[in-house]
Amino acid sequence: MAMMVVAMTSCGGSNENGGNEDTGLGEALTVNTLAGEWHLTSWGANDEIGDVYISFAADGTFDLYQLVYHAGYDHYTGRYSLERDGRLLTGVYSDNVPWATSYACGINAAGTTLNMLSQNNESVLSVYTKTSIPDDVKNGVITKAAAGEDEVRWL
Repeated sequence: MAMMVVAMTSCGGSNENGGNEDTGLGEALTVNTLAGEWHLTSWGANDEIGDVYISFAADGTFDLYQLVYHAGYDHYTGRYSLERDGRLLTGVYSDNVPWATSYACGINAAGTTLNMLSQNNESVLSVYTKTSIPDDVKNGVITKAAAGEDEVRWL
């Protein structure tokens, strides 16, 4: 399987009424609805994506596991923020590198599907499903520090 290298950042759009509009992405996020473990299930129209898991904690931290560059998972940590009344997700990695973009975001009523629309020129929709991160993913980590400059982080 070929791995697609992608850079994505935060979620959100802007409008004149503070981001309260129905974006078609689902309900606005709260820290409680975002908290948990998520698995990337689709990315735009591309069916050849890497394997990506994200854990968002209620304290504003995240853990990202990406299988995009290596035979094992790269692990990144950092902090995230919800802005615009839960319609925009942004973040920064532990080494103070900001996410590549912000994301307009929403969640389904059941709280099991997270939609993140990149706010860069690509406007790619990423869909994540709430699921536990498997132990073999956490144990398959080959990188725990910042990647080299030639590597791209998923967010």
